[in-house]
Amino acid sequence: MLRTAPANIILGGDFNCVLQKTDTTGHYNYGRALAELVHGFTLKGTWQADPARGVYTHYTPTGASRIDRIYTFHELFARKIGV
Repeated sequence: MLRTAPANIILGGDFNCVLQKTDTTGHYNYGRALAELVHGFTLKGTWQADPARGVYTHYTPTGASRIDRIYTFHELFARKIGV
């Protein structure tokens, strides 16, 4: 699907998985396919939370996780304005 992708990609969604254990307080649902996509295209997460405190986008009675994400190429990330 992405073989003929343009030079600038913005990939966002509710991925229902995490790439790092620090992105969840409950069950660690690692997304191997997402990791391969992010690493294969060298995408960078555009939203950067304060590492001193967890910020999550999905909450359940047993935990919380950050499953909503936006990724982009480094060239676009470098042009990001704001925090």
